[in-house]
Amino acid sequence: ILSNQRTPQPQQSQPNTDPPNSAKCPHCRSTFTSQSITRDASLLNELQRCTHTIPCPFPGCYTELTVANLKAHEAICPHLKMRCRYAEWGCNWVGKKRDMERHEGGECEFCNRGLGKMVERMRRMDLGCGHLLQQHHVQLHGTNRMLYLQTRWMNMIRGRNAGNIFDVLQLAYEAACFPGRFSLCKDLWGTMLS
Repeated sequence: ILSNQRTPQPQQSQPNTDPPNSAKCPHCRSTFTSQSITRDASLLNELQRCTHTIPCPFPGCYTELTVANLKAHEAICPHLKMRCRYAEWGCNWVGKKRDMERHEGGECEFCNRGLGKMVERMRRMDLGCGHLLQQHHVQLHGTNRMLYLQTRWMNMIRGRNAGNIFDVLQLAYEAACFPGRFSLCKDLWGTMLS
């Protein structure tokens, strides 16, 4: 059966020419990155001088605030919704900041009956292990770097040539200034010494 309907053609996608980690302004759609954002001093000054008040955004708090004081109030508002500090261990409690102490003082099953002490000890051990792991990474990096430099130095020594005046001078310098190191590596200098 023939049909007059057209089959929709897939749209060709435009190649993305935006820089990595960029975003588009929701107002003007221009592209920006975190490095290109600048503070607007005049807007900040205007916000500081603004005397209009707005209510706290958290339900149950009826405090009226100026725009300039809103951020500071949000950090200390007792009506801020919070999760229990044992949430990662399985506590599902979510409540107001002002109720957190009561929850952790008697209601939380992970805070009571010694579990809280165990969880805190596990957290400290986890932090300590993370610190030790970081130290081991630094030591491993240093060891790899030293091994690379020693391998490079040994390959340079193996490639020495008695016909090259610079190699002969290097041999004389090593023998005179570093006799201990020279005697340990004399087998590497062997091609020039024989």
